[in-house]
Amino acid sequence: MYEYDFVRVDAEWSGYSLFGGVKVDTGSYQTVIRERAAQGWRYVGYFPVTGQDTLRELELVFEREGEERQ
Repeated sequence: MYEYDFVRVDAEWSGYSLFGGVKVDTGSYQTVIRERAAQGWRYVGYFPVTGQDTLRELELVFEREGEERQ
């Protein structure tokens, strides 16, 4: 059986992208993924968290094998 952990990372506006649209800085996700990996978690994906049609946060999803429940 797996257990899951969810961590939200802020998405900060950092201006406009060279290719059009708005550039969002989410660089702190790398630190979070490395920290969780050191604790035995495996990164499995993310969900965008929006507010009023803009990206506010990313919710990172981690899993690891847990103890079997009886």
